[in-house]
Amino acid sequence: MKPIATLICTLSLFAASITPASAWWGTGHMVVTSVAWRQLSQQEQEQAHALLKAHPKYNDWMSSYPADVPGLSKGLYAAMAASLWADDIRDKNNPATHPEWHYVDYPLVPPHFPKEPAPNPTNDVLVGIKECERVIASPTTSTQEKGEMVSWLIHLVGDVHQPLHCASLTNDDFPAPEGDRGGNSAFVRPDKQSKAINLHMVWDSQLGGARVADAGSSREALNKAILLETEHPRVAAAELQKSPSPESWSLEGRELAIQEAYLHGNLRYAVGKQLNAPVLPEGYTKKARAISERRVTLAGYRLADMLKRLLAVSTAEPERASN
Repeated sequence: MKPIATLICTLSLFAASITPASAWWGTGHMVVTSVAWRQLSQQEQEQAHALLKAHPKYNDWMSSYPADVPGLSKGLYAAMAASLWADDIRDKNNPATHPEWHYVDYPLVPPHFPKEPAPNPTNDVLVGIKECERVIASPTTSTQEKGEMVSWLIHLVGDVHQPLHCASLTNDDFPAPEGDRGGNSAFVRPDKQSKAINLHMVWDSQLGGARVADAGSSREALNKAILLETEHPRVAAAELQKSPSPESWSLEGRELAIQEAYLHGNLRYAVGKQLNAPVLPEGYTKKARAISERRVTLAGYRLADMLKRLLAVSTAEPERASN
């Protein structure tokens, strides 16, 4: 685990390149992928890999495949690289991009935080996940389309498990409809020695700072996934039964945002600027990391369940990939 000073240095290096709504930096998404992949049977892994082979970026991804990483199959590495693609194509005029698919910002209105509907119910992460399910399960879509949607699904299931991708503080400082944009407009300092960063970045960074899949980041993510499966075993994850749908996962995130990210409305922050940002309460970052580790593990289990179901009904048709 990195000391806080090293973490802040890492944050500073990446801050300029991070898009406002990116969730879990690369390590986090690759951990979700690794947990999920390890839950699949060999046949299911081969089916998923076959679809990813039809992705337009597959050959580019595999040109960096580190064959010497123990336990890292080509299929898992392709899935790790695929988990980052949805962020890679943002703001690049790519017709495959869907910026609003990355989040569902339920308004959080203190002090009572009444439950309000999703602000953009026709174009959010829940819509994105549903579209991925439709395309992957369809017998008429090409393998290229399926491959792209497998990549999207891997990413979006990770996104919806980041609490600040499920909430946006809405008050006098951050009026509706945008609120604080999932913590992107609220600035804090992780400790007294650190520079200010936005609250969203505090949560995004909890699993690590990797931005690409390579030998080091893939090894780190796989090792982290193995450790987290031990610390948060599937049999002990009651949420898997209590919250079976993507919408229920997003509502879990909303509740965590209220209670843990915004401290039930008591979190101090600076508005839209980095000067004079307050220091986070003692223990805040440590707890955020523990919550984040559990969330990515749950995301991995849930992604595996979803892939198992979709692969069982998906019909791969390689000859259609170029149509």
